[in-house]
Amino acid sequence: MAKSSDTPIADPSVSPDLLVSFLKSFPGRAWIKDSAGRYIYASDSLLAAFALTREEVIGATNDSKFPSYARGRSRSDQLALSSGQPQRSTEVIREHGQSRYLFIVRFPIDSAEGRFVGGLAIEMTEEVSALEGLHRVNQQLFRSERLRSVGELASGIAHDINNSLNAMLLGIELLRNEEVDSTLSRRIERLCRVMKDAASRVTRLQDVVHERFDEPLESIDLRRVIEEAVEMVHFVVEKSPTPTGGTIKVSFEVPSLPPILGYSAELRHVFANLLLNARDALPSGGNIVITGELLADAIVISVADDGVGIQPDLLAKIFDPLFTTKNTGTGLGLSMARDVMTRMGGSISADNRQQGGAIFNLCFPLRRVVSRPESPAHDSQPVASASSHSILIIDDYEDSLNSLKAVLELRGQNVETASSGKEALAKIQSDATYDVILCDLNLKEMDGWTIAEEVSRIANGARFYLLTGWLPDLAENDPKRALVRDILSKPIDLERLFRIIDGID
Repeated sequence: MAKSSDTPIADPSVSPDLLVSFLKSFPGRAWIKDSAGRYIYASDSLLAAFALTREEVIGATNDSKFPSYARGRSRSDQLALSSGQPQRSTEVIREHGQSRYLFIVRFPIDSAEGRFVGGLAIEMTEEVSALEGLHRVNQQLFRSERLRSVGELASGIAHDINNSLNAMLLGIELLRNEEVDSTLSRRIERLCRVMKDAASRVTRLQDVVHERFDEPLESIDLRRVIEEAVEMVHFVVEKSPTPTGGTIKVSFEVPSLPPILGYSAELRHVFANLLLNARDALPSGGNIVITGELLADAIVISVADDGVGIQPDLLAKIFDPLFTTKNTGTGLGLSMARDVMTRMGGSISADNRQQGGAIFNLCFPLRRVVSRPESPAHDSQPVASASSHSILIIDDYEDSLNSLKAVLELRGQNVETASSGKEALAKIQSDATYDVILCDLNLKEMDGWTIAEEVSRIANGARFYLLTGWLPDLAENDPKRALVRDILSKPIDLERLFRIIDGID
């Protein structure tokens, strides 16, 4: 007589010895109880966890034999028996003075010998600790990035204020050269002091915002930092199923690399955040690949996925503070990543892959010695007549541009001006030669660094200085520093500027 289709049939290829070996090899804890809650089987790992012998456990119940923190579990057993459904739970117990996190499944067993309840427990202490650590990191990053965003907003306001103060103080300098009575002269000096006091207050604001960037760069093993970031999010990215039940595989293809100067803790958070973003872009599962390439003067690390990609119209916005496409996102992760890379003298960019998915490229400059162009011979000694200097001022703030031009011309300088980067480069690339170039950093269409880089390719010996109403966050070893003689803050210290032009400072 044939057996009914719902009757379980043991696989004849699986011997009882193999099943016993399977239970013994199971890395977690396993047990079987009868309907009265008495143990009829306990794995070696369960016995070891409670320091009990098999003789002490078999036939005993939780309440009669196990320590107090293991008691009171019978309700879940009875619920599994009465409902006929597995009961899943995450439980915290104390063992040997330490908290242990267990994922436990209790399930009914129906056999010819009666009804039983089985249990399997997998320890998740390391995974839970990693998640808690990641949560703490995210909270710290959120607070840090919120401060950075406030600082970014403050920098824009301070830049505008300092530009206005700069124009006013230059205007006052022009008034000083006019013939005025003593009363008006005193009023002019009083107004000058008020404006300088306002500039000092803005400087103090800068000091507060820049305080968190005082930490020195350290020599780091970039490959190891990325490995640690992968380990940080391993459970969340690779071990946890996606919303549709898929899985994600992270491939690590970064070769051995020379050391770089950077911030190891912040870089770990950068790469962890990129991996979490890639996970969110793979709702059905997929692959994340981390690769590395050593170039002549830089290291390029790429984090790519084969997920949904980035909408083309959003590519230019994803690094902006508070911009997010997630319902639960803060919009700070990628902004923070850009900030970290900028302070290290590197860069981060994003694009879509032709084969699908997104890719983030992080460029890290290698340590190198960059020599400044040699100054003309006459720069080393103060000249008798200031009129021998040819100066180009580049600024798109007309009041500052015209006022500084007028002040320098009063000292006998030959001054030309440009109100945009394009206009400035046209002058620089022509036959005109300049002893000193004063360029505003925050030009609209082309920033001062871009112009400085172009000027560095032209061997005309011009001394290049940046002017800014807000000093940028720039590491001491940043290669950009080699492009300029110095960065001068607005309002401009005219006495120092005169010394610079005369070759004394």
